[in-house]
Amino acid sequence: MGDLVGSGEIEHIKLVEYKSIDQEIRFIKPFKSKSAVYWEFNEVEGGCEITWGMKGAMPFFFKFMAKQMEPWIGMDYERGLKMIKDLIEKEKIDSDITIDGVSQLQGFDFVTIKETCPMYEVGPSMKETFSKINGLCENEALENDSAFSIYHKFDFTDPECTYSSGIPVTKDFDMEAPFYKGSYASIKAVKVTFKGDYEHLGNGWAAAYSYLRYKKLKANKKIDPIEIYLNDPTKETDAANWLIAIYFYFNRLKEKALN
Repeated sequence: MGDLVGSGEIEHIKLVEYKSIDQEIRFIKPFKSKSAVYWEFNEVEGGCEITWGMKGAMPFFFKFMAKQMEPWIGMDYERGLKMIKDLIEKEKIDSDITIDGVSQLQGFDFVTIKETCPMYEVGPSMKETFSKINGLCENEALENDSAFSIYHKFDFTDPECTYSSGIPVTKDFDMEAPFYKGSYASIKAVKVTFKGDYEHLGNGWAAAYSYLRYKKLKANKKIDPIEIYLNDPTKETDAANWLIAIYFYFNRLKEKALN
């Protein structure tokens, strides 16, 4: 299963064609556990409804994480089902991840808009935010090769997300609300590069969190995580080629942990 998520195995226990799959997943690391995984397939008008679930017990020393486990596992399922849908409908999945490890991010000045919205509305909210940013760029003749989103508050056990989306700037100019100026610090951070459709961007964030756990690092909340959009989806129309770099600032541990 890879170093990032631990080691173990998964076994098909029972398969009923076009109806269901029963599996057993057995982890050895980071801790021993065994869970029953089930898939159910129901024909509906225009397609197939897939139900994917898991039943199992958590070690007693992880009971304090129970509140977080449901949303985390739920997001895993959502990402997995989206990829299955794309594989069936497009015969490919536009999602590729490169774990760059600890990298230097140079600081920059920016103009941005700050918004708060429910987690499930982040995508549409950002689309509206960047529409306003693009309007500012046209009015002020601002040229930029990238854009970004900074996540100030995103707790998957909390339905609200607060983020800022904007562009780096190199010149000074006057502006009014909802725009504001700021600076992002130069940092050494864990970097993950995601290539593909924004629909699957959660795969990149999941990889970043897994890398932090694997390297025994902890996200440092003094500097909010950022995703930088390295090309413009209005110019690069093939979603398979969209590029995003994700950076997480972390608490420093022993140097050997970073190797």
